[in-house]
Amino acid sequence: MEGRCGRCWVSKNLVNHEVEANPRADPTIRKEKVILCKHCVDSAPTDALLFWEIYMRFGSTRELLQHYNSETEEDALRKLCIERDLNEREVIRRARGQQNADALNNAVKKANAFLTYASPYGYDYVNGILQVKQEEARVVSLIFRRYLEGRGIAKICQ
Repeated sequence: MEGRCGRCWVSKNLVNHEVEANPRADPTIRKEKVILCKHCVDSAPTDALLFWEIYMRFGSTRELLQHYNSETEEDALRKLCIERDLNEREVIRRARGQQNADALNNAVKKANAFLTYASPYGYDYVNGILQVKQEEARVVSLIFRRYLEGRGIAKICQ
């Protein structure tokens, strides 16, 4: 795919990302395709209003804070709402909900990454369940057999 990410302007790892159309634009359009890099797709909010009004306009929270000369994210969101004539309570509620969802998703990703990393040799985590890996299970079986024959660790390793 040619072109650049619509958010960070990177030209590698691009994908066509389908999102809900901007709710403040043409109401007849329900979905839009946006070219984004994989990193931007992974970090994109699911809420259409937050996606178009904040995520696609600002490269980071820091940029949002600097643009509105604010100390806190909530203050910057208030200024954004005034500028764009948005419902302040609704935008802040959605932003908080997105932060909670992101925190939960990150916790799940970390737990899954740990389980995948920490899976014992000879096993693999599939959908959260340990399953035997046949090719590694043969090696484990051989190690146990040699141990039961009375061989030590050095001999088994050889």
